[in-house]
Amino acid sequence: MATFDEVRTVADTTYQRIWRDWYQSTPNAQPAHHDFQLSELSAGYSHSKNWIVNPIGEGNLDDRDILDADGWPIWKIQLVHEMLHEYQEKGVHTTSHPEV
Repeated sequence: MATFDEVRTVADTTYQRIWRDWYQSTPNAQPAHHDFQLSELSAGYSHSKNWIVNPIGEGNLDDRDILDADGWPIWKIQLVHEMLHEYQEKGVHTTSHPEV
């Protein structure tokens, strides 16, 4: 069984790595506060607070892939989902069609 601190460390490191990949060319973007917690709450992103909450249930600490940052453990699925909401707000947006 993994400890919560082990999972939190992997999740925080993964957030930082993905964030750098997505935002390396976005000037003035700031990472969200990543609040990884042991609870049964739902994950979420707040643009106004620049905050991602990524809870994990205690029972998930027994998941065989819980420390596999290259795979898709539950915390990473939730994290990337919330990061997509973050990117909707912070990413550089361009049109996908030529100007008329």
